[in-house]
Amino acid sequence: MHDIAKLAINVYKGTGVATKFSREDSLETLRQELIQANGGSEKLTPKSFRNNPTLFTIIEEALDILVEEGLKGQFDMFVETVVLEHGDTKVFTVKENRLFNVAVIADGIGADIRRDRLDTGELTVRTKIYGVAVYEELSRVLAGRADFTELVNNVSKSYEAKIQNQIYEAIYASYDALGATYAKSGTFSEAVLDELIAHVEASTGMEAMILGTKSALSKIQYAKESNNSTDAHNQFGFYGKYHGTDMMVVKQAHKHGTQEFAIDNKFLLVVPKSPDKFVKLVLEGDSMIIEGQPENRKDLQNEYTFIKKAGITVLSSSKYGIYRLA
Repeated sequence: MHDIAKLAINVYKGTGVATKFSREDSLETLRQELIQANGGSEKLTPKSFRNNPTLFTIIEEALDILVEEGLKGQFDMFVETVVLEHGDTKVFTVKENRLFNVAVIADGIGADIRRDRLDTGELTVRTKIYGVAVYEELSRVLAGRADFTELVNNVSKSYEAKIQNQIYEAIYASYDALGATYAKSGTFSEAVLDELIAHVEASTGMEAMILGTKSALSKIQYAKESNNSTDAHNQFGFYGKYHGTDMMVVKQAHKHGTQEFAIDNKFLLVVPKSPDKFVKLVLEGDSMIIEGQPENRKDLQNEYTFIKKAGITVLSSSKYGIYRLA
């Protein structure tokens, strides 16, 4: 990794910067290094990428690490994140999730016990290219009108939000593959949710938890509330615990360019607190910043886009539950 890329990451995180330098000094040092990598110019031109690729390499390396850290941190509980070299593929082994049958044999009597085995299969996750336009931010950083933290926040958070939405859309779409035991729908019922939690815990042997947006979790209501549960609901908008089962908020977001929510507010997910990571996220290859000219631009100005390949799949053979509320 370039030393300047390391500096860029440290400035963003607020760590590793020499104490004799202020944050402003460190940002200015970084800006000057970026300008030097851009041939000494504060302006991006159609020739910047072709003539000064180091400029983009610095930012690509920094964003690569920050995006990967951000995605892994958000979903450690139920998402397995795999980072591959460009062109490589990851084949996941999918095992049947059940126990062996145990026969009862009378003492002293031989028995013909049917042999049992767990079926296995293989799954390859295909990746797609996801991109975020960064032209304006890069220009402002070089001109001194914005700092590096603004740039990486806009890019990394936008990319992470898109992948998060894709993960929850994939989980939501897996509903039909779960079967009647693990896929529930209708008006909220304590008995239905209790049964779903019990099935997830019985099939995994692990404690379960409930995930959903704050709006979705608020729809979980006791028929008879205690003073404690009423207070918790008033304070947080949901109980925090439901019959001893932890509840966790999934942060809501808007779909890009709209006021439409990205995550369904009538969708509860019941998952085990376990290493059984039923969602597979594959990040392929290094991040890149590419140059292009959109067809709808009239000023012949090029744009610069941060791209990274990712793929997502959900293993419906794993034991988790979905409750779609009416």
